[in-house]
Amino acid sequence: MLDILRYKENVFGRRILENSCGDGRFLVEIVKRYITDCRKKGYSDQKIKAGLARDICAYEKDKKTYKECIEKLNRLIKKYKISDVKWSIFNKDALRDKQIGEFSFVIGNPPYITYSALSPKNREYIRKMFSVCKDGKPDYYYAFIESAIKSLNANGRMVYLLPSNFFKTRFAQKVRSYMLPALTDVYDYKDKRVFESAMTASAVVVCDKGNKTDKVVYHDVASKKSQVVDKETLKARWLF
Repeated sequence: MLDILRYKENVFGRRILENSCGDGRFLVEIVKRYITDCRKKGYSDQKIKAGLARDICAYEKDKKTYKECIEKLNRLIKKYKISDVKWSIFNKDALRDKQIGEFSFVIGNPPYITYSALSPKNREYIRKMFSVCKDGKPDYYYAFIESAIKSLNANGRMVYLLPSNFFKTRFAQKVRSYMLPALTDVYDYKDKRVFESAMTASAVVVCDKGNKTDKVVYHDVASKKSQVVDKETLKARWLF
């Protein structure tokens, strides 16, 4: 997903967000790539340390998981002889932070929580605050998609791992419409298991806010085949 995002070179000064980071699996690879790229360019450790604090931002609501994430990152940077980074990683719900800012990159695997499993308080909140959740019975991750796209700068790119059933479900119509203008690629895993414990099939979706193409490249991961699809055909359900 980071390769798809093109997060490998010239990353210094380009901010990246993960708005539900868990124990930091994406962040570990992000930090490795960030330090490697900066050292190739000859930046001092002090400059890299400041950049890590400024350019990498993440949120995790669960306190225990958040602590595990911070500990994991601190162990990692010690291997590079860097310490005491003031991480911009927050122990709170990204959906409730009004000061997130703008980013060149957003990456993530948002929490898949069905509407029926949400508390009444969370149902009310996402309906009130996110346009893609106004009607029907929206899943929680719909709000994360809207929040992520809003967080992109004018040329920002987003890569998200999502359950592919949202291609067709009735209550996902608003979130599909919201994504479609910026959508550039869909990597569909179909019956290929990304997570052993997951019951639903997965897809990686790519949005580029600066790319106003009227085409989407659909990648069938299992068959290793791709095809170009007109967005006009995806106005209702996404049938590839």
